[in-house]
Amino acid sequence: MLIRIITERKNVRWICELVGEFFPNFTVYRAVGYWRGKYEKSLVIEIDTMNETPLLLDANIRMVCRKICGYNKQQSVLVQKIESKSELLKGNC
Repeated sequence: MLIRIITERKNVRWICELVGEFFPNFTVYRAVGYWRGKYEKSLVIEIDTMNETPLLLDANIRMVCRKICGYNKQQSVLVQKIESKSELLKGNC
């Protein structure tokens, strides 16, 4: 499963450190979004959950989102749970 967290783009370094405490492998990129019709600089965090158990995964995602909301003074962040199959290709792919 791929977890995507979309939030306002501020305190990026702090958010990366926070996510790294819970998930060792993730990707972060900058985006532009619109919330209620208004332009907003966004941050997208993608976490591939190849080895996570569902209960621990859900608890960790909720904790990360709670902390982001508190630190950035946001009402909410968007979480997308996307069914996917991931594979690491090595050598001569």
